[in-house]
Amino acid sequence: MKLFLNRLGVALALASSGMAANATVFYFSDCASGASAACVPGNDTNVGDDPAKPRRTLAGFTVKNRADGEYVLAFARGSALEFNGMLYLGQLKSSTQSLVLTDYRPSWGGETLPIIRFTPSTNVNALNSAGFNMTRAGSGFKFRNLDITGTGAPNYYGSGFFFYQNVSDVLLENVTIRDFGIGVYVAQQKHNPPTRIENITIRNSRIINNFAQGFLGGGYKTVLENNVFDNNGFKGGSRYHNIYLSDYAENMVLRGNTLTNSAMVNGRCTGVSLVGHDHLVNTLIENNTIIELTANWGCYGIQINGYQSSTKYMGFDGTVIRGNTVVLGGAAGAIGIGVNACPNCVIENNTVVGFVDSDFTGIAVPDGSFTSPGAKDYAITVRNNSVYVNSPSGNSAAIRVNSAASSNDKVVSNMIYLGPRSHSEAKCFKTGDRTLSSFAAFGDNICFRTGGAGKWSDQHSTLTAAQAGGWDSGSRNTDPLLVAAPGAANQWSMTVRLGSPAINAGSRALSASTDILGKPRDALPDIGAFENGNTPPPVPAAPTGIVVQ
Repeated sequence: MKLFLNRLGVALALASSGMAANATVFYFSDCASGASAACVPGNDTNVGDDPAKPRRTLAGFTVKNRADGEYVLAFARGSALEFNGMLYLGQLKSSTQSLVLTDYRPSWGGETLPIIRFTPSTNVNALNSAGFNMTRAGSGFKFRNLDITGTGAPNYYGSGFFFYQNVSDVLLENVTIRDFGIGVYVAQQKHNPPTRIENITIRNSRIINNFAQGFLGGGYKTVLENNVFDNNGFKGGSRYHNIYLSDYAENMVLRGNTLTNSAMVNGRCTGVSLVGHDHLVNTLIENNTIIELTANWGCYGIQINGYQSSTKYMGFDGTVIRGNTVVLGGAAGAIGIGVNACPNCVIENNTVVGFVDSDFTGIAVPDGSFTSPGAKDYAITVRNNSVYVNSPSGNSAAIRVNSAASSNDKVVSNMIYLGPRSHSEAKCFKTGDRTLSSFAAFGDNICFRTGGAGKWSDQHSTLTAAQAGGWDSGSRNTDPLLVAAPGAANQWSMTVRLGSPAINAGSRALSASTDILGKPRDALPDIGAFENGNTPPPVPAAPTGIVVQ
């Protein structure tokens, strides 16, 4: 049967995918498992430059050594292609070409994202850039509107995407990456010059059901934005995560992502959902939603800290953690947001909610103890966070800032609410043996326990005692008058009613300039993450699988 596809329609479809109108395009259509019932396969004897005569597979196909320009490999919607082994990206392009893998709508009416399934028998990396060097800015890779799928085999550690050495200008957009060992691995090694991985962007994508890690690595100016990370690291335990920042990262941005079901074992979260180790510089973690309602020991929301080393610097200079919503529930202790060796870091405008019946810390500085050359906390700002703990134990503290080596820290304008089932020894703040002089500012906070006064800190049983010692100027222990307890129905909001003592009571000089929604605070800022009158944003929907655009 002769296939016909209007070339103008194809050009419009490619333009909607962000492709250049004059791009050189090659078309593919295969009908392996998972393809549409109407799928019509192409033929590898075809050149593939005509959508009416697509190739069937990538076998023997290369565009390497062609003239510079943008080359597009377009896969039919509703099709499914299987690839037994590794697809080495260097075989598909020269160092000066821009290569695009995307979708097109075939004449037979395919609609679902095209599946490219990798079925290797060993732990190879599916889409692999190792050993490939760029020679022109902007000559990288674009992957749009694809379903990249592995075997889902247990104990498989191969990556869906593996970026190594001098790779730059890579975009993954509306891509599903699932059933690998590691979804995406950006292997930036600071101590292996002259390698540099730069401008890797992953957005509006779904990284799900990967055995060891969803995302692993770092890079220069790597961006993870508006993605769904779900059920990654189900090998289980403290070394497995939805997102694992490691090696070396500089000016990395994680924004607007939704993370759920990290390192699940027997229905319980066993590993940190978003973790960072090694050496990170100027990392921005903002407006993410992390929900782990079955926390076990070791299941934290956000944890940026190092590990023991006698030779390697493990620090997280200039990290900013702001505007995130972190919700943890379960029967075991957990930490909402924790940092260590984090000089000049800012933790602001976060909402942390703990539904646990054991030890819980909303914000921890430091989180853990380790030593490495030159790594320490100092000049950390913890401000305008809202922390709700339903039933903390006697060992719990809503905000812990007891880093003995730290100095010049600021703890201001935070709102803490301890539920009626709180232990009488549960603490608003834990400062350890630190003196007031080790802080640049500590005050204008609210901490309220519905069941009674509770303990203001580990050093002072009451706010009155703390203030008598010079601490907590402007702080109060009155009911902040929440509109409602945070929950899924109100998007975990901790907004307050009119007449709340939190309104206009924050530090005028030291509060964050905007609130959790990014809206400006006025000259009399409120305590907590929300400025009065600003409504909470909707929580992104839970992962639903393939998204077709």
